[in-house]
Amino acid sequence: MQIDEALKEIKEKLEKTKEELLNIEKDFEESLKRHFYTSIWKNIKKEEILSFVKKPYIVQPIGENEWRLIVPKFIPLEVGWLEYEDESYRVWRVNRYIDWITPIPDVLKEELGFEKPNLELSFDWEKGILNVEKGDVKEVKKRYGSFILKQLDHSVFQIKSPRRFNFLVQLLKDGILPYRPKPVDPNDLNDREIFELRDYQKEAYNLFLKYSHLLIAFPFGTGKSIFALYVLAKVKGKKLVVVPTRTLIEQWEERIVKYCPNELANTTIITYQSLHKVANKTFDLIIIDECHHAPSDTFSRVFFINRKYTLGLSGSPYREDGRTELIYTVGYPVGADWNYFFKKGIIKKPKVYVILVQKLEDKVFELSKLLERKSLTLIYCDSIAQGKELAKKFNLDFIYSETRKRIEKIEEALDKKGAVILSRVGDEGISLPDIQRVIEFSFLYGSRRQESQRYGRLLHALSEGEHYILMTYDEFESYKKRLYSILEKGIEIEFIKR
Repeated sequence: MQIDEALKEIKEKLEKTKEELLNIEKDFEESLKRHFYTSIWKNIKKEEILSFVKKPYIVQPIGENEWRLIVPKFIPLEVGWLEYEDESYRVWRVNRYIDWITPIPDVLKEELGFEKPNLELSFDWEKGILNVEKGDVKEVKKRYGSFILKQLDHSVFQIKSPRRFNFLVQLLKDGILPYRPKPVDPNDLNDREIFELRDYQKEAYNLFLKYSHLLIAFPFGTGKSIFALYVLAKVKGKKLVVVPTRTLIEQWEERIVKYCPNELANTTIITYQSLHKVANKTFDLIIIDECHHAPSDTFSRVFFINRKYTLGLSGSPYREDGRTELIYTVGYPVGADWNYFFKKGIIKKPKVYVILVQKLEDKVFELSKLLERKSLTLIYCDSIAQGKELAKKFNLDFIYSETRKRIEKIEEALDKKGAVILSRVGDEGISLPDIQRVIEFSFLYGSRRQESQRYGRLLHALSEGEHYILMTYDEFESYKKRLYSILEKGIEIEFIKR
C-alpha cells in the first residue's frame, strides 16, 4: 500500500514537472519569436547558427604569447584572467603560462594557437648547461645562438654566464618549460615531521624533492604558507624568507615560533625592499612569498641570490605589465583549478556585495549600517587620511605603514572591538581564520590583484564570510575591472543600488 502511494506521488510530481517544462518551452519560443521578428535576429540564417555552435568564441592575439578570448556568458568557460564583461559577453586574457598551473582544454589550446614546442630542452641555470633532449640541434643553434658560449657535446651547450637568466626567460616565452628533475640532497633534510600535509600538499612536496625549485600557485586559503613552513622545517641550513610588507615579517616570525621554533635562529626574514642587504650571501633555501612582485625592476634581484633550493608562493601569478613569464623563473610550477578546492570544501565561496552610492558621505553611512551588525570585520581604506577619520568616527584602530607590531595589534583590535581598519599593509598574506567579514571602503583604483588579495582574506577564514565593496557610481564606472578578479573564479556578485 505504501509503495502504491509513493508511486502515485512520484507520478503526480512528474506530471507537474512535465507541465512546468512545457510552459518554459512555450515562453522561450514566444521570446524567440519576438526577438526574431522585431530585432536584428529576423534575418538570421540556420547555417550561421550551426557555425556559432561549432565555434562560439573569438580569439584575438594581443601580444607575444597572449590572447584575448571573447565568449558569450551562457557558455561556462572560465580560463585565464577576466578582462571585461557585460550583460552578454566575457572577455578573457589568456597566456600560455596559465596552462602550466591550470590545464586548458586541448581544443581551445589549438584555437588559441598554443603550438606545442618541437623542442624539449632542460637548462641548469646555476651551471649554465643546456641539454637538447628532443628536437633538431641545428634549430637550437639557429634560434638561441646569441646565448650560446660553446658546444660541449652533440646536444649539450654552455650558455654565456651574463645571459643565463635572459635565456631562461626566453625559453619560457617560447612555451618551453626547461625544468628537469634535480633531486634535493637527502643529507640536506631533517627527518622530523612538524604536522601532517594534505594530499595535494604531499604531491607538491614530492615535486619539491624532485625538482629542488618550485612555484606554488594554489588559491588563497589553501595552505601555501603552511606548506612553506613544512619545507622550511625540513631543509637544513640557512634560510631566507622574502615578503612584500613588514606585516608579513611579523606573521612569518609568529608562525615559525608556533610550528618550528628551532628554525627561527636559522632564518632571515626581509622585505623585497631590503634585498640589497643579502645580495652577496648564500642560502640553502629561499622562500619568495607573494612572488608575483619579484619581476618588478626593483625586486628582480631576488632571482640572483645564491641558494640551493627555491620555493615561490603566489595565489595570483599574473602581471599586467607584460612580465608574467618572469614569475615562472622561480621554479617548476604547481597549481590547481580553484573549482577543485571549492568542490572539496577546502575553501568556501564568501558572498560578495557591491553597494553603489552617489558620494563619499553615502559610503560612510553604509559603513555605519554594516557595523551595526556585529561580525569580526576587516575594513580596508587605502587613504591614510580617510582611515584616520573613520577610526576616530567609529572608535576603531587604524593599522597602516607607521604601525608597529601590526599582527599583534590587528588581533587585539578584533578581540576588543570586533573590527579594525587596515591600509594596504593588510592586503597580502595575512591569515586570520576567525574573520567573518571584509569591507572595502577605498581601494587602489582598478587593481585586480588587490581585489583578489582582499577577497582572499576570507578564503583563509573558517566560516563562509561576507565581502562588501563600497563604491560610488563614478568609482564603479572607472574601476569596475577590479571586480573581474572575483568574477573570473565563478563567484557571483550581488549589486545593491542606493
